[in-house]
Amino acid sequence: MDNANLLRRYTDLPILLHLLKTQNLTLLDPEKWDDKNDAFFLTTYKKKRNLASVLALCFAEAEETYHHWKVFAPGTSGVCIRIKKDEFLESIHSIRKLRHRIVDYRTLEEMETTAPKLEELPFIKRYGFRDEQEYRLIYECPTDKMKSFDIPFQASMIARVVLSPWMPKTIVASTKKIIQEVSGMPKLKVYQTTLNENERWKSVGENIAPQEPSC
Repeated sequence: MDNANLLRRYTDLPILLHLLKTQNLTLLDPEKWDDKNDAFFLTTYKKKRNLASVLALCFAEAEETYHHWKVFAPGTSGVCIRIKKDEFLESIHSIRKLRHRIVDYRTLEEMETTAPKLEELPFIKRYGFRDEQEYRLIYECPTDKMKSFDIPFQASMIARVVLSPWMPKTIVASTKKIIQEVSGMPKLKVYQTTLNENERWKSVGENIAPQEPSC
């Protein structure tokens, strides 16, 4: 599948299994996000719009990087769910109070020179995060204080599941089988990333002809 038509959700194995079992994706309160600037903008937006709840769910459109794995899906249980973007966005099109778009990355100077509009605040991050190429969902509720909000999700919208580079190779096969069984899709593509250990990459160095040292 064309990488331009994929959304990548970095998470961990228990959350993936929960998603497959319940057929729901969950938006959460951003108050505990590591990026305090980002969380502040969402809190500010909620206050200025007089909303009871603002919940969020984030994806990456960028190709996988070591940063994505280390920050968003660290450890042996990390996974990346590659989602068919067009199908997914079509499936949530009719959900009221749900907004979604790519994130706009701006420098401090740009923000001070041209202040953003209020409706833009949930989709603005500092320029230093630009490599994430984030796509974000926002759920806004004016009446109810909520900590989470579920949206329907079909397993057929998954292009593939990628397992952590740190998962022991001895459990990759059994983990793959469990994911396929829970999803109800025995042919669901499940692979371990080779980002930090790839035999084709290593073979290039291995096949370089030796050279006699010069005096």
